[in-house]
Amino acid sequence: CLPLPTTTTTRNEQRISISAPLTTSKPLPQQQQQQQAAPLLQPPSWAVPAQGESRLEPVCESLGRQSPVDLTKQAVFRIGRSPLSDVQLYHATCSRKHAMLFHHSNGSCYMLDYGSAHGTYVDGKPLPSPHDQQRKGIVVPYRIRPGALVRFGGPGAPTFILKSFSFKLNDLVRQEEPDNSQAVSSSTTDQ
Repeated sequence: CLPLPTTTTTRNEQRISISAPLTTSKPLPQQQQQQQAAPLLQPPSWAVPAQGESRLEPVCESLGRQSPVDLTKQAVFRIGRSPLSDVQLYHATCSRKHAMLFHHSNGSCYMLDYGSAHGTYVDGKPLPSPHDQQRKGIVVPYRIRPGALVRFGGPGAPTFILKSFSFKLNDLVRQEEPDNSQAVSSSTTDQ
C-alpha cells in the first residue's frame, strides 16, 4: 500500500483534508475501464457467406436512413457506428463496435453483441452480453431465425428484418415467353 499525498481543498470556506491509501493490487480506474471494454471477439472459422437470398431489410424509422444489407457478399459482417464497420449504423444509441453477424454452412444465421452500451435485441429480447458469457467460460452466438426483427441499440435505433431463403427468389419465377402459335391460330380461326 502506497499513501496518496494529502490534498487540501477549499469548500464553503472550510478546509478538507483528503488522504487515502493507494494499493497496487487493485487496477487504476483507467485500467478497470479497459478491462470492462468489450472482449476481443473473433468470428468462428466455420462462418460462410449466406446461401440463396439473404438480407437485412431496414424497417420502421430505419427506412430511408439505413440501406438493405446483402448477406451473401461476405462471411462475417461487423455492425456498428464506426465508419470501418461493414454495416454502419446511424443512431446515437449504437456503439462503434456493436455486433457481429455470420452464417453457418447449414443456412443458420448467428449474431454476437460486442458488449454494446444499449444492447442488441432480437424480437424484443436482448442478446446476452459477452461479459456475462465469458464468466461462464464460453461465448455462444445467438441464432436468428428468418423473419426476426433485430434492433441495434435503444428505442428508435436502427431495426432490420432478417429475410432469408435457401434459394434465389428469381428461381421461383418462371420466365415464360408469349406463345405466338396460339395467337396466330386464334386469329386465323376468326376469319
